[in-house]
Amino acid sequence: MGQSSLPKPNVLLRDYFSREEIASDTIRFHNEREDTQLDGVQDRDLSGVRNKPPRILPPDQVLRDAERSTLEILNTKLLKLLPSYTSRFYKEGERTTKANRVDDAVESLICHWAFFRGKLDSRQQEWIRDLVKSETGFDLSTQGGNLLSLIVSTSAAVQGQ
Repeated sequence: MGQSSLPKPNVLLRDYFSREEIASDTIRFHNEREDTQLDGVQDRDLSGVRNKPPRILPPDQVLRDAERSTLEILNTKLLKLLPSYTSRFYKEGERTTKANRVDDAVESLICHWAFFRGKLDSRQQEWIRDLVKSETGFDLSTQGGNLLSLIVSTSAAVQGQ
């Protein structure tokens, strides 16, 4: 006698505003269980063999086990997918810089900077600060705090509407 479960949820990361797909993956979890049933052993049998019903888990227990395992796999996959989400503006900034579309690059890099609230590794911080200052005259080092407070207040106002 057998029993199996096969949940296959899809994980999809999208940009909230543009609805653009950033990354996706499918979780595949397959759990198959088998057990045997032994019937027809007489009570007077002296070999020590006994009748044995199959020990198949109830469906709700199988579902709970599948959910727990799927969530563990989801956690692992999200840790791999999240960098593609959090670095999307930076990658776009690099791509548009190489394509000599500096205005688009500045916009993407400011978004990256704001997404991390200015807390970037020194290489990224320096490149973004220098590019933004050379192209716009705006100094993220000295005026970045003001920019962040404007972004937060604007975001709060938009969400309140």
